[in-house]
Amino acid sequence: MSKVLQVSSSYQRCEPHGYGIAIVAAILAVLFSWGPVLAEFNSSDWKRVRSIHVPEHLPDGHVGIVLESGVTDKCRPDVGDVRILDSNGMLVQVAITDPAVDDEIRPFPAQIFRVAKTAGRWTDIAIDKTGKILTGGIIIGTRSKDFIRRVEIRGSDNVRDAYVIRMDGLIADVGGAIPLCSLKLTHPLNNFQYIYLRILDGDQAPLKIDSVQCCPPDPETPLEMPLDVRILENRLDAASGSTRIIADLGEKRLPLTRVGFSTSTKEFMKGIRVHGASSSSPDTWKKIYEGTVFRLRKEDAVNEQLKVRVNPQSFRYILLELYGGGSSVAVEKIAATGTMRLAIFEYRRGLAYNLFYDNPATEAVKTSPASVLSNLARIVSASSNIRLGEEQKNVVVQAPKFEPQVETKTTPTFWRLAGVAMLAVGLLLMFSLMLRARSLRKSVRGRNSRVISTRTLNH
Repeated sequence: MSKVLQVSSSYQRCEPHGYGIAIVAAILAVLFSWGPVLAEFNSSDWKRVRSIHVPEHLPDGHVGIVLESGVTDKCRPDVGDVRILDSNGMLVQVAITDPAVDDEIRPFPAQIFRVAKTAGRWTDIAIDKTGKILTGGIIIGTRSKDFIRRVEIRGSDNVRDAYVIRMDGLIADVGGAIPLCSLKLTHPLNNFQYIYLRILDGDQAPLKIDSVQCCPPDPETPLEMPLDVRILENRLDAASGSTRIIADLGEKRLPLTRVGFSTSTKEFMKGIRVHGASSSSPDTWKKIYEGTVFRLRKEDAVNEQLKVRVNPQSFRYILLELYGGGSSVAVEKIAATGTMRLAIFEYRRGLAYNLFYDNPATEAVKTSPASVLSNLARIVSASSNIRLGEEQKNVVVQAPKFEPQVETKTTPTFWRLAGVAMLAVGLLLMFSLMLRARSLRKSVRGRNSRVISTRTLNH
């Protein structure tokens, strides 16, 4: 009987079902894991393509392509239809920078620990940042109205010594047709813990000080760069006191973020409206900003605001209107700043790359640039010499068909066919093992029956 049990257990160890199932599962895993990764990119729905020219000396790593208006104007609004294909026919992961990111740092409140008023002269205010914090500006909060005051700024780390930071600051609150409230003072960067403000009141009533805030320096913005500006129209209207300027930002441009102007006019307060348009036609202008610009003077102190910030938008033409506030202001020059939109990808030497775009129906790029933003300045510097080739229509060459067949949306790749072949081989292997097991099972049963018959006869 023990021999029968031994033969039976040896048969169980030869059972092939578990091995066959494992083989099939492994083949299916390989088949479906390789499929999406190595699938060929079907570019038939992308209308345009450009070659990417990378300098030969550039090392491997993350680089960025500047997406100028020639590309972005033909993309979906979020530029999510941009794709990069390498010379191996593989899609490359892409991260698109967002031009609408707010790079301004909010001010923080400082502690006012002393206010001393000297009648007929000035008001001294001592504030504590609560630490050696780097700052580049101060905002004075006050309920007072209709004033223009000079301000001196000093700094200290020990409450005893004081060092001059700025002596010609100017704050103001002025009513009228163009009201103005300018309570921010910029100053050279410093990390003094204590700041002393002296507001020169003269023979006027002291201001009612409610708060003081300190402004950290604005972070560096490596994506911003100046735009080429060509003035097309610069017209003054003496009757209304207005100035109208139309400028062309050029065919190749970036999303507009800042607009400024220069003038020799010594003092003024004006309302400003900024419009943008893709063409110079009067009915295409879109207002993108409205506010106040000014230049104030009191003795040797000057405060001015000649630049405005707008939400990033791509326009070929801009229109500036200065209005109200008395006589016209003669504008001498227009300055504009744009922000680059980068398509960031990991470059490998020895491979060529193409940029595909213009497919509004496709899904947006789902990658995020957060992982590379910490090295953005390095990426911008390394990518300065990367250029896009001329735009080409994306022509997809179809393989010749030797017999009529139903056209499929995607063609099986080599790896899918190889996977199917492997699956077929696995199934054949499993089937052959099952046949062998069946034959073995019959042989074992025959031997068992003979053993039992022999023992019966012996008994």
